[in-house]
Amino acid sequence: MVRYWFLLCFLLLTGLASGQPQPAQPKIEAPTFRPSDEVYIARQARRFLETAYYFRLNELGRPASDLSAAEKRQIMAGLLDRCFGNGNPLVVNDLDPYQRESSELPIKQYLVNVLTFYRAGDLAIGNDLTDGLHYGRIQANAAGKLFMPLYVSETLTGTYDNNRAPKKRHELRQVKEFRLEFTFDNSNCQRVFDNLKIGGIRRLAAIPSASRLLTGREDLAQMRAQEQDLNMVVDCLTEGIRRQLPAETKHILIDNFTFENRGISTEFGEALTQTLRQQLQQRTGAVVEILKSDNQTADYTVRGSFATTGDQVEIRAKLFNKQAAFERDLVSSDLPVRWVRQNQLTFESPKDANSLRMEAAVKTVMAPQSVGDFSIELQTNRGRQGVTYHEGERMTIKLKVSKPATVRLIYVLEDGTQTLLFDNYRIDGQAVGQFIDVPGDFECSSPFGQEFLLAFATTDTFAPLETKKQNSFNVLTGELTNTVLRTVRGLRANGIIVADKVQITTRPVRF
Repeated sequence: MVRYWFLLCFLLLTGLASGQPQPAQPKIEAPTFRPSDEVYIARQARRFLETAYYFRLNELGRPASDLSAAEKRQIMAGLLDRCFGNGNPLVVNDLDPYQRESSELPIKQYLVNVLTFYRAGDLAIGNDLTDGLHYGRIQANAAGKLFMPLYVSETLTGTYDNNRAPKKRHELRQVKEFRLEFTFDNSNCQRVFDNLKIGGIRRLAAIPSASRLLTGREDLAQMRAQEQDLNMVVDCLTEGIRRQLPAETKHILIDNFTFENRGISTEFGEALTQTLRQQLQQRTGAVVEILKSDNQTADYTVRGSFATTGDQVEIRAKLFNKQAAFERDLVSSDLPVRWVRQNQLTFESPKDANSLRMEAAVKTVMAPQSVGDFSIELQTNRGRQGVTYHEGERMTIKLKVSKPATVRLIYVLEDGTQTLLFDNYRIDGQAVGQFIDVPGDFECSSPFGQEFLLAFATTDTFAPLETKKQNSFNVLTGELTNTVLRTVRGLRANGIIVADKVQITTRPVRF
């Protein structure tokens, strides 16, 4: 189906649809960057190289009559601190016209050589930064440090004098690659690039053909508006979550995001949840396991919702740990509604008269989830928040009661059909107070839409219900009424009935 093309592409790209096992220790991946980010970094880099690197480097090459040795040492210290920080990376050794020294030198030795071998003070290094700066794609090295390669055409002129050979006029034209390192913070969805440093300089034969020229005419605002998509927005949420997680975190539950926090799964909610799970897994590597069901034990839980605000989608996520009283909120409103429409993903499941009538009927038969110390809790293998099953997928059920009881399970289909899954299912002994598996599993099939799994528990015994056999299931005859609450002692006798429900969305296969 066309509307599921986004989810299909996502699954194929991540390998989830191929059936191949995922690596036990996945590589920690860098954040997602777009062309506008690279243009922004290139602009910052041009100013950085002009003012911080080339200006200071040429100051070192000035005559001693202009600057004293002490002043030049101060300039050199400033250049090292501003452009290289605490590092001492290798740079191309282009100072020796005789080419008798190493082809690369640590930057500190390179700058010492400028002062030592160009005492005449006529060293000048030119560049084409104003109209010829080229840049490559943002990358990450093996340690995860971000960098962008910059390509500069450079000229070098000066008189070389090492006291061991005749002075030589040195003139050189060359292409250099600067590895510009930087930090990136998207935890507040502001995309902050900072701490620009040079991580190395090498000589190239030519500017790579795959690089891009910084023209200065790029419209960053327009580029960013066109680039906003789900991956870009989720990248912001992912980074915010990752930065909040304590180092000892091992298990995270990523709950399904639902429209306006209504607990109902939608196509957009599925895509959002799946994308967040993938990005957080990639960003944290093998240290953090992304759980998909709230049946599993999690150190932290991420639960969220989305809604439309004007022509934007506002996504809200909450990272919390109830035991530690830890809670953080994250918000993003950068996704245009048009993106969702272009990808034919629904925000909420449309409700016809039949589904509205069914919801009303379910409300009439529900009892409290707890009465005194008597309670019931229902789970599926997909949890209980924003639960979705696609055609052919199988549902398993767990439930827990706080004291010995008999349980009645009813499944209400989208068309209003009520199937009695189990009746007077007895739970006692050691099974009390813990989740137990309900026998069997159930395959998702048509009709598709909004459905309900209902669980009722009583300390008494439920009165029989009128049913008929249909496709090997016991189907209730007539409308869903409060007769499902009747026990052998009568309707809701002595308040001994508790109930729980899980709303479920069923859909055809997604591709």
